[in-house]
Amino acid sequence: MTTPDGEDAAMLVARHSGARALDLGVVATQTRTPAVRRLRLGGEGLADLDVQPGQALMVEVPADGFDHFRRRYTIRHLDRESSAVDLDVILHGDGPGARWARTARSGDRVGAVGPRGKIRLADGAARVAVEEADLISRFSRRSPGECFRLSGTPSHCRS
Repeated sequence: MTTPDGEDAAMLVARHSGARALDLGVVATQTRTPAVRRLRLGGEGLADLDVQPGQALMVEVPADGFDHFRRRYTIRHLDRESSAVDLDVILHGDGPGARWARTARSGDRVGAVGPRGKIRLADGAARVAVEEADLISRFSRRSPGECFRLSGTPSHCRS
């Protein structure tokens, strides 16, 4: 596939210990807030991923002029039983990632590489203070039902 950086998935997997190339399908979508859309992706190989808190998938999203662009999305939840992963995508601007998240439908296919990432959150960490909305997905590891509030925004609870 053609990408702006010229790297294919095999090259990325070789550079990131523990990562693997994944062929995923959109299983479900959910609007979490007007600015956040949750995408549930399913596929073979997800159930046995060794995911650490704060790690991400690099998803190959469709893009004009190229086969795809790569965008990193923090793994919000890994459902081993159904071999699915939840990603929360911030819907800001009109870039390839936001366009993909807005238009993704059940059955759409995407490639991904992961898990990967340098940021690791400690197990049991209930909260991280976040000032930028773009970082909500990466740092909002909470217990079910625990609420968070960003300055100037309404309170949001994870269901």
